[in-house]
Amino acid sequence: MSELLERRLQDLQEQLATLPSELQHWEALSEPNGPYEKHHSQIVALARQMRALNDKVTSAWNNAGDFAAIQKAQLNCAAVHTVWNFFREKLVLRADRRLGDYLRAADAYVWSCYEPVLANRRAANPGQPFREPPLVTFDTEQSPWALSRQGMYVLDGDRSGVTKSGLFEQTLSAMPIALVGIPWTSTGRLPHLVTLAHESGHVVESDFELAAVVELALARATAASALCEGWSHHWRKEVFADLFACYVAGPAFVWALADSIPDSPDVVKTRKRPSGSNWGKYPPATLRMHLNLCALRHLGYPGTEISAYWQAEYAEHAMAEFESDVELVVPAFYEAAGLPPTLNYQNLVQDERRALRVAVELNNDLPVTARYDPRALVGAASQLRRVKGADAEAAWTRLQNHIVSSRPAGQLAGERDRPVDGHAPWLRTDEIGDILFSGVGLDE
Repeated sequence: MSELLERRLQDLQEQLATLPSELQHWEALSEPNGPYEKHHSQIVALARQMRALNDKVTSAWNNAGDFAAIQKAQLNCAAVHTVWNFFREKLVLRADRRLGDYLRAADAYVWSCYEPVLANRRAANPGQPFREPPLVTFDTEQSPWALSRQGMYVLDGDRSGVTKSGLFEQTLSAMPIALVGIPWTSTGRLPHLVTLAHESGHVVESDFELAAVVELALARATAASALCEGWSHHWRKEVFADLFACYVAGPAFVWALADSIPDSPDVVKTRKRPSGSNWGKYPPATLRMHLNLCALRHLGYPGTEISAYWQAEYAEHAMAEFESDVELVVPAFYEAAGLPPTLNYQNLVQDERRALRVAVELNNDLPVTARYDPRALVGAASQLRRVKGADAEAAWTRLQNHIVSSRPAGQLAGERDRPVDGHAPWLRTDEIGDILFSGVGLDE
């Protein structure tokens, strides 16, 4: 073997050794009392999957001693590192105090939306593998997003070429955790975390395979409506996420939705769906608001203040004849989705009021020993937008600090009970490898 080939071989071996070494470091950081202990199960799941992919590169290379085989293995190794870096950079953000605290509050919020469903499903299906909770990240998009098994993500190119292949989002969607994005512009604005309830709904629908049962229920409920195909198929994902958010976040989510729908009143007056063959991803704006307001009524909230707020600007809409559809969609969804009662935000209304009184009326920090669901504190933060004379930003900081500081020390409940076998059933190494490495090719 020539000296050049030997050096290439040594370089490849060193490249293949770097990832297992770094993953061991991250696992140590997630041990009890470590800075990433709340991400223990996510890091362990990612580490096992990444090691398995790294081993797949080694196995495919099989110690071949020719230039082409070494170059192919180097590119595949770089592709694996590209996937790991996608998650690594999200974890590293948590090392910054300001950004990290906001992300930790976001993590706690998403966990409180996701964990009751996960616990419910694990109890009912003890032998079934499930993904770990989603990881929250910042993004330049103006709206929050969720990357689950049916998600999309656009990434700059990398040396291996894998991100240019159009297959990278498929690789990410097969990984053991999903990602939830929130705009950089949300930093420090605690009420904006309520939008993550909607994005958590996308992940719940995907991770727990609820799409088919909900689609069938909506199709049956709206069979007599001209919008049946829209409710049950074209709009189903967003209907699921909206109604999930109403359940887990209550009126705070619908207030946020009313403030964020971009369509102008003039557009709403004329926009119809379908328009030709175009259904769009969402019901038209006011029909969507009627859907969410109907959900609030169904769940026991009046919603009249939000309705008056919306109607003041959006008095007319082109889909008024279909308003009665929402009375069919809402109960059909909640019956089909089977969301656990422990997740219902009605359980947190008193805590929201109590937190609002302490943080705003009494202008005090919440006692660190007082346990609040993060959803209740974000709900309280949302209320501050309508409290005249309140120092909203100071209260938001106070409530955010409590979310972060009051989380009990140690790892999240049950994390030590997860599978530890290297062949854990949720590993999808062959599937990911087939997708990932098919996008890697040698230069012509």
